[in-house]
Amino acid sequence: MKRRIGLFIAFLLAFSVTRAQELNCTLTINANKIQTTDKAIFQNLQNSLNELLNNRSWTEAKFTETEKIDCSITVIVNTMPSENQFNCEMQISLRRPVYNTSYNSPLFQFQDKNFNINYQDMQQIEFNENNITDNMTAVLSFYVYVILGYDFDSFAPMGGEALFRKAEAISNAAQSLGEAGWKAFENDRNRHALITALLNEKYKPMRELNYNYHRLGMDELSKNTDETRAKMTTYLKKLLEVQKIDPMNVVLQVFVETKVDEIVNIYSKASPSEKKTIFDILSQVAPTLSDRYSSLQK
Repeated sequence: MKRRIGLFIAFLLAFSVTRAQELNCTLTINANKIQTTDKAIFQNLQNSLNELLNNRSWTEAKFTETEKIDCSITVIVNTMPSENQFNCEMQISLRRPVYNTSYNSPLFQFQDKNFNINYQDMQQIEFNENNITDNMTAVLSFYVYVILGYDFDSFAPMGGEALFRKAEAISNAAQSLGEAGWKAFENDRNRHALITALLNEKYKPMRELNYNYHRLGMDELSKNTDETRAKMTTYLKKLLEVQKIDPMNVVLQVFVETKVDEIVNIYSKASPSEKKTIFDILSQVAPTLSDRYSSLQK
C-alpha cells in the first residue's frame, strides 16, 4: 500500500519508462434477454473485451500484480435490433484497498444506460486513441480513464487530472459517432455530463473530498478511529458546498450513492451528535436515499 501511494506521486512528477497493465477488471456480458440459439458470440465478445481492458497499458505508470486496480463492468444486452447490433446498458464498479486492512472501499459506481455495440463474431478489437471510429471501444476506454482518474485522485490530491483529460479527449472525439451518451445536454448523467463535471473548477471540492476521505480518512481510520472520524465529518461537509452550487450535479450524486452504506457503517458507533451531523448532511444531499441512512437517527 505504501508503495502504491508512492507510485501515484511518482506518476504526477514524471512518466515511468517501463509500462505495465493497470487493471484487474472483470467484464461480464449478460445476454439473457436475447433469444438466440447462438450465444457463443457473447462469450467471444466478453473474452475479447477482458483482454483489451486487462492486457493493454493505459498509462505510463508501472504497476505490480498486487497493485492492479480492482474493478468490474457488467454489460446487459437489452435488445438486438439487427444482426451484429446490440443495445446495452452497463454497470461500472471500482474498489480501492484501505491501508492496514483487508477492506476494499467502493470508490465509483455508475450506470450507463446507452451503450450501443456493433460487433461481428470473432472480429479483432483494438483501441486507437488518435482515431475514434468505434463506439464500443470508445465507451470502454472512456470509463477506463475515468476509473484510473478516480483511483489516482484517491491517492494524491487531484492526482487523476491527466487521466480525466484523456477521458475528455475521447468524449470530444466520440461526438462524431452520433451515438447516445456523448452529447451535451442529452441528459445530466451521461458520459459528457460526467467528465464535464469532473473537470469543472466549481466542483473541485468533490475531487478534493475523494482524496481527503480516502487517503486522510479511510487509510487512517484503523489507527485512531474517533479522531479520524471527526476529520471525516469535516471533509463530508464539502458535500453541502457543492449541493448549494448544483444539487443535481452528477459527481455529487455518484459519490453519495457509492459511499452512503459505508458512511453509515463508519458512523454506526459514533456519538449521537456526530450521527446527527452526518444524517443532516445526507438528508440535504440525498433525500431519496433516506432508507439507507435512516439508522443514523436511532
